[in-house]
Amino acid sequence: MNEAIDKLLPVFEKLAQKIGESGEGIWKFTIEQQKLDAYSGLFWGLLWILLGVFLKDGFVWKGNAGFRGSDDWIIPGIIFWIPCLFIGMCMLIENIKRKLNPQYYALKDLLDSVKEQID
Repeated sequence: MNEAIDKLLPVFEKLAQKIGESGEGIWKFTIEQQKLDAYSGLFWGLLWILLGVFLKDGFVWKGNAGFRGSDDWIIPGIIFWIPCLFIGMCMLIENIKRKLNPQYYALKDLLDSVKEQID
């Protein structure tokens, strides 16, 4: 990990010099980018959840001509509804964490990109 950090600092300073910003300015930019990524992820997570809810309602209504007590939605629900809700919830949880702690995710992304260059 120390090797990655040692390689990250010069890259970070070179990038700052090339675009005429200080390292602090680039850091603020990466923090804001993480927040925007979190908002985008929250939107997509909610969209997945809504898709799952609408799929479930559609299957229940079509299952028995408008009767909501039908069990005809169970198999389609397992195939479509539950995965949509699972994907949506995972996206929401991950992006709430990203929104609450953007500094961690900014540093993680930078270190991951340096680690890829090392390997």
